[in-house]
Amino acid sequence: MRRFLPILLLTCAGLMLTSAPALAEEDDREVPPCTWQTARTLSVEELFTDFRELAGECVAVRALHVHSNYRSEVQLWDSHEALLAPEPIEHGLALNYNNDTHHAPHQPRWEEVLGRFDSCTLANEWLMAEMRANPDQILMLGGLCHYTINHFIDPLAWRDAVGPAPVRLRMAEVAPQLREFAPVLVEPTAEHAGRDIMQDLFEVLAADDFGAWLALTDQELAQSPEADLNEWQVRHLAELRQSYALTRATWLAVEFDPAAPLFHLLATEPEDAEDERNFGHALLCLLRPDAVVDDLPVARYDAGFLPGRPFICVATQNLVDRRNVSRRSATLLLNPFGFPETVN
Repeated sequence: MRRFLPILLLTCAGLMLTSAPALAEEDDREVPPCTWQTARTLSVEELFTDFRELAGECVAVRALHVHSNYRSEVQLWDSHEALLAPEPIEHGLALNYNNDTHHAPHQPRWEEVLGRFDSCTLANEWLMAEMRANPDQILMLGGLCHYTINHFIDPLAWRDAVGPAPVRLRMAEVAPQLREFAPVLVEPTAEHAGRDIMQDLFEVLAADDFGAWLALTDQELAQSPEADLNEWQVRHLAELRQSYALTRATWLAVEFDPAAPLFHLLATEPEDAEDERNFGHALLCLLRPDAVVDDLPVARYDAGFLPGRPFICVATQNLVDRRNVSRRSATLLLNPFGFPETVN
């Protein structure tokens, strides 16, 4: 068997998309089908430990499916660091949707996944070796491995599995140095540009003004006459209309008081903090009066609203670009597929 990776090849002749043999030697043996009966049953930890030997294997893995990753019980329950650490490996086993197998979005749940295991770490090692051997060429990986060096699985099938009930993490459960945010109370009398933009968003939603909402979401699209939009912009505008309807319905249903305690979730990562300063980003959360600071989200993936959550968050931006154009935006964060608030 020979496995292939899509690559971008830049030479003096120009840029081209091709494929290159990677990570394995020439092998003409037939590969048996990957089925539940033929798969090796392994844990996420075993795959991570022996990824070089297991690359290309048909495996069945029991893990918690969160968004586009599978996390192990150890990663999720014994070490919160794995949830919040940066790339490459700590975010769990990535799903590589490069075939006709798709997974309907859902809240985190325990599953057993069947598929072929592989690693973007190995793909990048091969890429570096090829570029050293051919210094006149610039190679770039395509697909999933263009964005990560994580290990991954090409999924073929899923089935339900049993595990501890997944619930949203609280701040008290995560060491301060591992939290994405440090919440700071915004005093009612304090000036805060993000709060002003957030209040504009709430007023727009209350008035049911799609045009004003669009100006807070995609300023350039809002300023373009519909007759001048290209095909992609027309589709994007239709998607934004759906997003607006969901955003407004959510805001009207949750009945958060705009005068509720407001917290600015300051980024703890240096790069994110620099982004806040340079681009005027702010993540602001209203907290229900009967809730406590410990109830605020620990990480951005948990900042989206779900029924029952004691907060609702808005991502704002306020800056003046190089053309001296003011750019103000506000997005009410929603996450119907986030972690449940409590054990059902």
